Amino acid sequence: MICTLFMTGPLYARGETPGPSIHWGALGYPDQQPQLSTGFTFNRFTEFNGDGQRFNNIAETIGVNFGSVSWTHKLAYGEGWHTNITLGAGPTSDEPTKFFQNEFVHDFLFDIPKVPVGSVRTEFDFLVDGSLTKWWANKVLFAGLGFSTGSLYHEVWGRAGMRNLPILRPIAQTWSHPDSMVTTILDMVRISAMTRYGRVYSGAAFQALAPQSYLAQGSVSVGRFSEDNTPLWEVFAGITIDSGIYIDLLGDALEERYYSIGFRIWRLTFETWNDQINRKDFGPTYGTRIMFDFYPDWLQHE
Repeated sequence: MICTLFMTGPLYARGETPGPSIHWGALGYPDQQPQLSTGFTFNRFTEFNGDGQRFNNIAETIGVNFGSVSWTHKLAYGEGWHTNITLGAGPTSDEPTKFFQNEFVHDFLFDIPKVPVGSVRTEFDFLVDGSLTKWWANKVLFAGLGFSTGSLYHEVWGRAGMRNLPILRPIAQTWSHPDSMVTTILDMVRISAMTRYGRVYSGAAFQALAPQSYLAQGSVSVGRFSEDNTPLWEVFAGITIDSGIYIDLLGDALEERYYSIGFRIWRLTFETWNDQINRKDFGPTYGTRIMFDFYPDWLQHE
């Protein structure tokens, strides 16, 4: 019964993350279907690394703890147009992200030096994101505009890319009968990619930021997908390259690279991201989110 549910049921868990997450390494693709999800998002900005070196002139560690809500709505006019509003808000403090970083990852998993903590931001922070997205080609290609604003920073941006492109489907159909096991397995592999450009402005939490950001993401998913390419369930991994919204002591943007891994199953989404591929552990070091979609099944499809 459970296996049948996971393979064929209406499992459309998604939800966009609050704005700062994409600059920590979270995948920032738009939603392909209407949804209403809520959950928790955590991001950690670390002032020092394990050797006590400073990242830039932000003289405090910032643990952003957001309860978040994300709503994607299909516009009644114009085929393929979606809007999204995402709100993240909560108390900024040293915990629980310090525990995840120092006690769990550094001490328990890898036995490496803990990251020292000096001053810590303790405020109630928030960020509001809005976007307008146009989908084409059976919800594979997309382009859109959006903004992020709140107590952390401000940004206006545009993005374009492709979502869940079934590149192995033609190979599968060439090699075997469309209903065969080989076809089914190969069709479970999808790729996604996105570029994004933003104009960035300082906020109460993050000041002296780079004036602009160039960002590229790519990811691979393995799972089951509906006819319009939305995931029924999936496991995914991605890479982000960001020109950086933060600047060094000389005023130059600090380029960042991240990996992201996660899964979607039933209505639940889990994702975590980290800058470990930079071989460092300070600055916008890591984050994670867990979201649950409450959108009614009978309204799910267009």
